[in-house]
Amino acid sequence: MDLRGLFDQVLQSGKELAQQGKDYVVEKVNLPEEGPERDEALSTMGKAAAAGGALALLLGTRGGRRVGKAALKLGSLAALGGLAYKVYKDYSAKQSGAPMDVGASIEHLEGPAANLRVENLLRAMVAAARADGMIDPQERERLERQMQAMGVADGLSQTIRRILDESTDPESIARLAGSPAEAAELYLASLVVMDNDSPLEQTYLDRLAKALRLPSEVTNQLTAQAMS
Repeated sequence: MDLRGLFDQVLQSGKELAQQGKDYVVEKVNLPEEGPERDEALSTMGKAAAAGGALALLLGTRGGRRVGKAALKLGSLAALGGLAYKVYKDYSAKQSGAPMDVGASIEHLEGPAANLRVENLLRAMVAAARADGMIDPQERERLERQMQAMGVADGLSQTIRRILDESTDPESIARLAGSPAEAAELYLASLVVMDNDSPLEQTYLDRLAKALRLPSEVTNQLTAQAMS
């Protein structure tokens, strides 16, 4: 199951949403149910990429939410993980006079550990997208149709469904963090789908930061560097 590819495509599709508009990604992922056009599109896109584009639309098209601001800067899983790790590492060095062990960055993980970490980041994104209310059932149904039409593998589609069905409160997301580096990653993943002008979403971010026990200096740096 290519969760890394799925996550990268969510970020990439968010970047395309921001740069070229929603219609670009709608056209990219709204594939015919059968025929040579569908086969050609899937052969060049890949199923994880197609699912990622569909998921980006689900996360970024309702209630003021938009995948794009942070995705413009954080265009890949490696970029997100690298920024989260650096910001917390720099903060820890200032506090103690020497770098402390803040845990491994996602970019250095492999196998089941990497898959679980990426799945948790997707959970954070879905929870953040719901901060202003539940995802519209029609959007959810559309995603289901697209995954079926695109032939997304059962394991990948089941993972997406499970994430969409889970609890979305910030305290539940915070409990996923096993290290300061992972806490920073979860916060950054949430920023990707946030509208900073929304009071509801800002309240969610504040609750998440508190539950993750992230110092304000860290969250301010993460926001400044991701949104610049």
